[in-house]
Amino acid sequence: MKGDDSDNLEFFVEGIVICLDVSPGMRIKCCSDDPRTPLQIAIECIQWILQRRIFSESKDEIGMVIFGSETNNPLFKGNQYRNVSIFRKLEVVDWDFDIAHKRERSVCAYR
Repeated sequence: MKGDDSDNLEFFVEGIVICLDVSPGMRIKCCSDDPRTPLQIAIECIQWILQRRIFSESKDEIGMVIFGSETNNPLFKGNQYRNVSIFRKLEVVDWDFDIAHKRERSVCAYR
């Protein structure tokens, strides 16, 4: 239909949730050629995605869930959803989505 808002793409916003494994195995270097751990590589990839969204002035909302971490989520009951944390709720991405600095205090993996 002409004039129908559903045909206008500027009204559509995506919601993207990034899931990141921060368990101890992700902190072990696996390649002798690359000094980075799989966790460091994953964080660099996520930062690249976030930077592209910021520079394109995207209104899409991005959230992040980490697993292999302390438990911090509203669904935790008994043994369900253990070691899963909401790192960031769905929001328009901005420079406060700083994984590299926040990860040290919020991704203390279970030992």
